[in-house]
Amino acid sequence: MVKKRSPWDPRVLRKRLKAPLRARALQKKWQPEVDLDALRAEKVTIVVLTYNRCGFLRWCLESLFETLPEQPRCEVIVWDNASVDDTKEVCRPFVEAGQLRVIHHEQNIGTNAYHFAFKEASPDSTFFVEMDDDVLWFREGWLEELLKPFQQLPRLGYLGANQIDDRFTEIDNPLTKGEHFYNHVSFKGGTKIAFGPARGFCAATPRRIYEEVGGFPDLTSTGQLFVSEDGHYNRVIRKAGYERGILVSLPLYHATGPNCNADYWKLFVDKKEDTGHFQDQRQFDRDLIVPGFVDHFKATYRGGRS
Repeated sequence: MVKKRSPWDPRVLRKRLKAPLRARALQKKWQPEVDLDALRAEKVTIVVLTYNRCGFLRWCLESLFETLPEQPRCEVIVWDNASVDDTKEVCRPFVEAGQLRVIHHEQNIGTNAYHFAFKEASPDSTFFVEMDDDVLWFREGWLEELLKPFQQLPRLGYLGANQIDDRFTEIDNPLTKGEHFYNHVSFKGGTKIAFGPARGFCAATPRRIYEEVGGFPDLTSTGQLFVSEDGHYNRVIRKAGYERGILVSLPLYHATGPNCNADYWKLFVDKKEDTGHFQDQRQFDRDLIVPGFVDHFKATYRGGRS
């Protein structure tokens, strides 16, 4: 949890004063022309991390493969953190169709898994995309949109998608809740990026940069499961002099937080309750809210399909 800052905090005021100058500098560096042939030749490894959320995983994979470019440009790896539900059965038809491969790990190592999963990427992959299993809806052309800015802005190192806001998801969106100060910049062609910490629920990074800065952390030796791998990566990216941010013009449906997923919330609160965080969210009735979300999502994004 990122501590909220007062709008009168000196650090926030300094950022606001510098924001217009920084925006103009970034706009000057922006290259509006994109080499689409080169972009479409990039080999991308997408890692989907999952644990005991087979229902969400099925929706994630169905929408993912409906909107991905044809293989073999994209390699999809599902890392299963020792799930005991129907995760294997959900993955089986995709595996049999040759669309993905699954790594069934013998124990739950939490988000440390990203560290190990990207070591399994094909050696010719040029981009890595990390993805949570609760990204449930992708729009057509999303991957190309996510990768274009890496051609257009030199030294862009880490870029996350934006989150569709509705009554279920808005609680977890830093752009609307003010948990970070972001520098919103509009570029020629309609691309909008909020420069600041990239969110790791669906985020891309060039492999060369990932390897240069040391990639996502491995804290398994400490016993930590809930590793802020995106927070760590944002810090090392920034320290190395690369830009990072949220692609505001690319919204995806990220079903995170207590309003969407009771299992997620129980895990998260149980791990964090002794920190004093999230106590104000105890009021939510998980059993009532979650079915409401499922009905809403099915009707809005799946045409009523189960």
